[in-house]
Amino acid sequence: DLYARISRDALKFALLNVVTALYAAEQELTFIRIRAARNGADVLITVKCSKEVFEAESEFVQHARSLMTNAGGGLEVGELSATGQGSTAELRVPACSSFV
Repeated sequence: DLYARISRDALKFALLNVVTALYAAEQELTFIRIRAARNGADVLITVKCSKEVFEAESEFVQHARSLMTNAGGGLEVGELSATGQGSTAELRVPACSSFV
């Protein structure tokens, strides 16, 4: 089981802003992949897409980062280095053992 210590609304709206940033770039995307996994004491939610579209100064990315930071997590965006194309965003939140 995978549990995160973050308010439902903060995570929901941060993820929504990240996905909105993809569509705001107005590029045709062949895929968007969202994956969640435990990474040590954190849960990482990774959003990957087929084009290089994430911009750190995007209003959507900035709003998502603010939501995550205020909730005790973080957000990193960047280009996929292994393939040379595409973008990735990682939302990091503290993990916990159960719903409380």
